[in-house]
Amino acid sequence: MEKINRYVNSVYKHIGGDKEEIQILKDEMRNHLLQIVEELKYEGKSEEESVSIAIKRFGEETQLENELLGIFKFVNKKAKKALIVAVAFLLITIISFATFVVGTKISIKQYRDRNNEIFNVMASYNQDNLESIDKNIGTLLNKYKGKITYVTMYGVVNGQNEWYKDIKDLEYSYPKDIQYDNIDTFNSISKQITNEKGIKYNVMIGLVPNAFIPIYIQNLGILSFVWLGCFVISVIVWISTKVDISIK
Repeated sequence: MEKINRYVNSVYKHIGGDKEEIQILKDEMRNHLLQIVEELKYEGKSEEESVSIAIKRFGEETQLENELLGIFKFVNKKAKKALIVAVAFLLITIISFATFVVGTKISIKQYRDRNNEIFNVMASYNQDNLESIDKNIGTLLNKYKGKITYVTMYGVVNGQNEWYKDIKDLEYSYPKDIQYDNIDTFNSISKQITNEKGIKYNVMIGLVPNAFIPIYIQNLGILSFVWLGCFVISVIVWISTKVDISIK
């Protein structure tokens, strides 16, 4: 019915938004009007009269258009804000996770480099160069203060790492006044080395907790998942807003 089509098109003439969504709304309005027309015709009214009454029941074009404009403007603004927030959270997630990955790689490299420096110094150990060893290890502990707490070394018997039961069992320790109770074996790393004379030792390096990967880097990894969750929620809000447009 041409009159109904003209009426529907005139109502949505100035409505902006997604074309597919608007077409769905126009089809729903058209179908609803046609349904009213059929009911009126069933009551005995003519087609032209039924169309006029159906349109009149729906309301004036200007009034409907203004109401629809208000709805679309509000919902589109809400959807736009939700989308902007979602994009912002996505960018924060990408940046924080990338920083976490890069920071972790750098921390692991620094961790290995620190330990290898000490292992290399201890590989030159013998009773004749204790003063040089002490000086080099002391320099490294000062350099990595807040990362490394002590260096100890004990002999390897028959290829086996015999755990020392007393501080006196140590072949070497730095600092010299270290106490057995101060040795935290949990936060430590050890490696078997062979010195220039072919003697095998087990070198243990005491580490400050979280020396492997700093706390702030670990927190970035956790925060990345928090931001990701916020991004997902924002996307859900945006989708629900868009669906809300279609329903209305």
